Amino acid sequence: MAQQHNLTDLTEGKILSTLITLAIPIMLTNFIQVGYGMVDMIWLGRLGSNAVAVIGMVTGYMIFIFAISTLISTGSMVHLSHAIGAKDQDKIRACVDNSIILTLLVAIILAILMILLRDKLIAFYGLKNTYVNHTAENYLVVSAIGVIFLYSNLLFSMIFNAHGMSKIPFRINSTGFIVNIILDPFLIFHIIPGIGMGVIGSAIATLIARIVVLTIFITLCVVKKDTYNYFRIKAKLHIDYCQKIFTTGFPVFIQRVAFAVISLYMARLVADYGTVALAVQRIGLQIESVSIMTAFGLQSALSIFVGQNFGAKKYHNIVEGYKIGFLIIGHISKN
Repeated sequence: MAQQHNLTDLTEGKILSTLITLAIPIMLTNFIQVGYGMVDMIWLGRLGSNAVAVIGMVTGYMIFIFAISTLISTGSMVHLSHAIGAKDQDKIRACVDNSIILTLLVAIILAILMILLRDKLIAFYGLKNTYVNHTAENYLVVSAIGVIFLYSNLLFSMIFNAHGMSKIPFRINSTGFIVNIILDPFLIFHIIPGIGMGVIGSAIATLIARIVVLTIFITLCVVKKDTYNYFRIKAKLHIDYCQKIFTTGFPVFIQRVAFAVISLYMARLVADYGTVALAVQRIGLQIESVSIMTAFGLQSALSIFVGQNFGAKKYHNIVEGYKIGFLIIGHISKN
């Protein structure tokens, strides 16, 4: 892959090595997002099934939050990679501008709705356990605040990935994940007197980790502003680009939202059998997410590869890329 100033050119070099080098960090970054919930559940499991049920209830809505993010991230990634392949700096800046504004607007709106509707969202599960419901509402509030940082981190990751630099968001997100692993036991248990907060401690640990990730992203772009010069403070919203982003991202958005809705409905059915059943079901969903995230990672990598080559009008690379992508998926499915 040839380096060109501030991006990795995905239109040059061997297609197989290009796709693998791009896809692996994206897959690992996706695993990290699943890992947050799995680590929390491992620690909270020591507090009992009620604690795991709390995080399970909130996780159901976080899956929905991730699904909504694809409406912007998928469309933005496709059009941004087109502009990068065509080496059109004006379109690159316009795509980034709109992605930033739309991401922040949607994140803030979702955070407010989650906080205002927290009692109704938790009541949806129909659990009769007052402690679990009350704790889940508080957990949801902390998670809602974290949505703003989560969406911002997903935005930065998408922009770097679209430029072919998927190793950067992987390293930064890994740092946040390590912070979460370290903070979890200290904020959950009373290892240090006065600090342990039980179930809510895991939510705060995740929030702090996401803030750390965003801080690193912003610091990197400020320190190396000459290299990553596609981030601007005075971003301008372009309605035509917004329409393109939504139109392109809508099919994937519908697919992910459908999965999230079905997941929530299944959790609601399981909740009738109590907190233990709900806890077990959510743990199983976390494990299942590992395979799902593998496919999503390859999908993102292939979309970026196709996008850059489409912008560069190298259509033969697109055909070969699809063939290799299907072969990789087939190999993973067999194993």
